[in-house]
Amino acid sequence: MDDDPTAEVTDLLQQLIRNACVNDGSVTSGGEARSVDVLRSLLDVPGIDVETYAPQPGRENLVARIEGRDPHAPTLCLMGHTDVVPVNPEGWRRDPFGGELVDGEVWGRGAIDMLNLTASMAVAVRRLAQSGFRPEGTLIYLAVADEEALGTWGAQHLVDHERDAVQADYVITESGGIPIPGFGPGGGLKLPVLVGEKGCYWTKLTVKGTPGHGSQPFRTDNALVKAAEVVRRIAEHRGDTTIHDTWRGFVQGLELPPELAEPLLDPDRFWDALDALPDGMARQFHACTHTTVSANIVHGGQKINVIPDTVELELDVRTLPGWGAPDVEAMLLDAIGPDLVDHVRIEVLGEDPSTISAIDTPLWDSLTRITKRFYADSATIPMLMVGATDARFFRRLGATAYGFGLFSQRLSYEDFATMFHGDDERVDTESLRLSTELWQAVAHDLLDAPTGARRSRSRRALVRPPSQRDLRSSAVPITAALFDFGGVILSSPFDAFAQHETELGLPDGFIRQLNATDPDTNAWARFERNDISVDEFVEAFEAEARAAGYPLDARAVLGLLAGELRPEMVEAVRRCHEQLKTALLTNNVVSMDHTEADGRFADVLGSFDAIIESSKVGVRKPDPRFYEMACQALAIEPTEAVFLDDLGVNLKPARELGMTTIKVTDPAQAIAELEAVVGFPLR
Repeated sequence: MDDDPTAEVTDLLQQLIRNACVNDGSVTSGGEARSVDVLRSLLDVPGIDVETYAPQPGRENLVARIEGRDPHAPTLCLMGHTDVVPVNPEGWRRDPFGGELVDGEVWGRGAIDMLNLTASMAVAVRRLAQSGFRPEGTLIYLAVADEEALGTWGAQHLVDHERDAVQADYVITESGGIPIPGFGPGGGLKLPVLVGEKGCYWTKLTVKGTPGHGSQPFRTDNALVKAAEVVRRIAEHRGDTTIHDTWRGFVQGLELPPELAEPLLDPDRFWDALDALPDGMARQFHACTHTTVSANIVHGGQKINVIPDTVELELDVRTLPGWGAPDVEAMLLDAIGPDLVDHVRIEVLGEDPSTISAIDTPLWDSLTRITKRFYADSATIPMLMVGATDARFFRRLGATAYGFGLFSQRLSYEDFATMFHGDDERVDTESLRLSTELWQAVAHDLLDAPTGARRSRSRRALVRPPSQRDLRSSAVPITAALFDFGGVILSSPFDAFAQHETELGLPDGFIRQLNATDPDTNAWARFERNDISVDEFVEAFEAEARAAGYPLDARAVLGLLAGELRPEMVEAVRRCHEQLKTALLTNNVVSMDHTEADGRFADVLGSFDAIIESSKVGVRKPDPRFYEMACQALAIEPTEAVFLDDLGVNLKPARELGMTTIKVTDPAQAIAELEAVVGFPLR
């Protein structure tokens, strides 16, 4: 493996940009499944457990894990989003979705928000796995949908419905890390870490007037005229300047000369200080210290010759820490003024309060140590994110969440600020390399240190609801080994699926995707539970394929299921059977009673104390009952078992029950991991 990740991460970023996962806020936009397919292919390597979740068609989220050795060690989550905001191509010098590499820069929508970090995180996790990285703590990589529209189908869905899959002590997401030249005696670079973010209170103002004929506007009560005055007053309203702890830490960390620093920390002189700053920096500094209001949408009027009696204004209100809906309403009433307040109704459309993480944490310490390897004279400084990120969902679970990356000095802070949701978005390849190497270094530093050393430098107790993995005691001996059949003991049918797709000109992964859609109720699931006959399966499966856009012969697909025995895995099963209890857990469409007819599987099936088959029991993986049946058949507790499967979705419920799990991609690697778990040779 090449030590320099630049080419790999550059290529991945270009692919993600070209996928054009544009999120306009509607449920059917985004199409993040396109990028999840790319990332799944990249991360499907030994050592990584990959799962996907799609709360809406096309709105896929990917969760990849490198499971830690110590269930009590902390978990680090690297989180990127795959959606991007809409774009007006007329303002761009290059194709916004071309992903062009020009003079060492990748151009395109999402290049800095935040496909650059999403790509670098994925490459870092892959490279860690390929290097044999098996840390004490667990590393999670998230590629989430819908970040650009409140995270409903992305991070929020995962936190609400798949919490055990994404629970983490520490989270890093966008964006931070743009080097700012230092002003102090040492002149070192300052690297902002986004430790918190403002709240979001989207608000509607309904301005009332009196209808009339448009031909006689004199002395009329025109709601639009009043609304225009309301907008003007809100735009000119300054509000209070708040010098909060994060802002103070940021300004002091910059080591500015006193004549610059003191006004920025003085509410009475703050506005004068803004006048001396360039536009991008002035906007950022103002937003960091004020609850802001931006009037962005207006609805009003019914007909060109009718004076409107109602106008609605929609406001984007971003609040500082500690603000709530009553504070927002009071500020708006003050801005509107007593002469107009009786004509305006205020309605908060959605409340999403500000969140913030402490800086007295092991993650802060780790970032500070690691960044000095790249910029020896640098210092990390806290900063408030003035927009919203998915970090807020994890802070509310008790996680420490920061926004960070590592960038070259090619782009200035001013350039970086103006490109977010702006024109000519681009990032240089040196920044892509730096971020990729940063993630690898932080994973080693935070997760692979001796447990005692890590805890000794922790100055803040971890807050994390316990997961099933935490409840498993490392002192419980393994007394049973449980195996999947196809893809573990037999070669994977996915290879046959892929060849069949190539022969028919189908999209890569079409059959797998078809079987993963509506996984509890689709034709494949019902057939494996023996809920439907072969003929009923053929009819239903072929109907699903046609609905997805391609015809398939269901009987031909069934013929692809017969794999070849893996001799090395058969031997591992035999040796496990000599010292442990063993069970076979298989989702199948034809009972083992029939597959034994040709004698091919007789030897290996004789090495199992119990065989649990979906076609017989009417339940299939990943239903937890399937695993419980195996434990009952062997008279063991789940914590005594190790389970091997080639699908991450099937491993998750086993982990939740307390089992040790191994994902089988490369059989040799899986057997090595199994040897480490059971403590005796299997080859």
